[in-house]
Amino acid sequence: MISRQSALAFINNILGALIGYAALFFVIRYMGKDALGTVAFAIAFVGLFSFIANLGFDTTHIKRVSEGKDLGRCNGTYLAIKLVLIGMFVLAVLIALYIWKYVLGNGFETRTHEAAVYLAIVYWAIFSGLYFFISTFNGRREIAKSQTLIFTNNFTRSALMIVVAALSIGTLALVDAYIAGVLLALMLAVFMFRKMPVSRPTKRYLSSYIRFAIPLSIASSVIVIASNTDVVMIQWFWSAADVADYYAAKRIGMLLTMISIAVSVALFPSLSHLHSKGRLEDVKKTTVTAERYISMLMFPLAFFIITFPDKIMSIMLSKSMLSSAPTLQILTLFYALIVINSPYNYQLPAIGRTDIIGKVNLTRALINIGLNLIFIPKSFMGVHLLGMGAFGAALATFITFLITTINLRWASYRLTGSVMDRRILLHISSAMLASIAFLLLGTSWVHRWYSLTALGMAYLALYFGILYALREFRKEDLEMFLDALSPKEMVRYIHKELKNK
Repeated sequence: MISRQSALAFINNILGALIGYAALFFVIRYMGKDALGTVAFAIAFVGLFSFIANLGFDTTHIKRVSEGKDLGRCNGTYLAIKLVLIGMFVLAVLIALYIWKYVLGNGFETRTHEAAVYLAIVYWAIFSGLYFFISTFNGRREIAKSQTLIFTNNFTRSALMIVVAALSIGTLALVDAYIAGVLLALMLAVFMFRKMPVSRPTKRYLSSYIRFAIPLSIASSVIVIASNTDVVMIQWFWSAADVADYYAAKRIGMLLTMISIAVSVALFPSLSHLHSKGRLEDVKKTTVTAERYISMLMFPLAFFIITFPDKIMSIMLSKSMLSSAPTLQILTLFYALIVINSPYNYQLPAIGRTDIIGKVNLTRALINIGLNLIFIPKSFMGVHLLGMGAFGAALATFITFLITTINLRWASYRLTGSVMDRRILLHISSAMLASIAFLLLGTSWVHRWYSLTALGMAYLALYFGILYALREFRKEDLEMFLDALSPKEMVRYIHKELKNK
């Protein structure tokens, strides 16, 4: 069942990526880089504060529900905490805006930027509320329900963005599309949740949630801040067009994460359940197995993007985006590290060591913000800096997570004895060989989306052919993938879960 749940999340991510790419394409082609940059800035600026609406309680709820605690008490406790946190989040953003405008006397690049920020507050507040339901379904391992909500949000938002771009309605309407998507998903979530129990929180449950969430709050807070700081810095020290370059490269690079997200929706609650039963050896085996399959699927995509960034940006988006090709290469390396480390990132909180995750991520955030400040602006407070803009932001992010990888792996090894499967080196080698082969053969014939698609299919065929020759891609692996992706069984699973089993 875990494999089918992961396959469902994987398919959902592919569909989301496709419609998201279409939205990105239409916005760039019909509204220009400035419109995209304005929206990306608004979402990132408010996103700096979005950690307040989480503070580690989303993960805490999944942990407690997956352990088999009283569902009604868990839901009541989480709901009460969530509503308070959302209120605190909105208040914090409004206070920050007041201080920025009226105390410090600063402003935004345009009035559209400011209006987009206020709309982004509405989006983030609703999105945070949606995660009450998503976390509950994930904790119960009802992945079809949570993925339906995620797909509804992504599809509605992207479809509306395409309409807005095609009709050139205006930049603010793009942010309205974000709000409409998440609002529709929230309404569907309430309907799905209607039969679940919600009991009054008790002091014992509140205490249990708070104790587990405190270390996670550090981790979640600093990572959210760090992951949005780069976009905000690029806007302030450069321009909306530079934000668009970075954002577009980021969206393409994030295609890699659909693999880790697909596995993690089932992996974290499963690891948590195994740990609650005292099966630490199974926790280790499950982590390493997940890493192997993630690696097998991720590295060909990563190397393909790194090898052909110019063709990807010019064909998939626009020739005006060619300047972001080097940024795309560095961000792809970063996302490759994120994906390959994801099983370990979920293992530590699953075994209750949120304190370690907190320390690792605090270190990561501080290093990332510091490097961004050095790499992005040309100068700051009279000090001449590197002035590398979007490329500098990508480089800072990659260097930071390289250090984080070492910390995560060492902590996991000490606690569970988990060590990287050496077969992953075969995946890397096969992807490198495939890249070299196509560089030698030449790709001058690739000018349109269909020829780029053909190149991608040929690249995957060669990659898995090399793995098969090395006896790393075996018959049982193929059968596992085919079973997990079986349309008939997938429909049966979704129907069964959505009917409340």
